[in-house]
Amino acid sequence: MLTSQFNGRGLAELIRLVFAATDVQYEDVRLDSIDALKPSLTFGQVPLVEIDGKPYVQSISISRYFAKKGGIHGKTDEDALFVDMVVDGVVDFATR
Repeated sequence: MLTSQFNGRGLAELIRLVFAATDVQYEDVRLDSIDALKPSLTFGQVPLVEIDGKPYVQSISISRYFAKKGGIHGKTDEDALFVDMVVDGVVDFATR
C-alpha cells in the first residue's frame, strides 16, 4: 500500500513510476489530510509504503529499494552510482 497526501503527483509520483516500471501491484491511498495520522507516522510524513504491515517513508529511499528489487537500479555498482547521482541531482535542483 502506498499512502500519499492529496490527489496529485507530489513526492509519491517517483514511487508510482518505479512501481509501473517494475510491475509492482499496489493500493494507491490518497489522503485529503494527514493531521489525524501524523502522530503515528514515521517522521510524521507521507508518502508511506507498507511492506508486510511495516511502514516505510522517504520517497527516494522507497524508490531505490523497489528499483533494486525490480532490477532497474543498474547492473554494476557504477551503474547504481550513476542512477543515484542523477536522482540526487534532480532532488537538489528541485529543492533549491
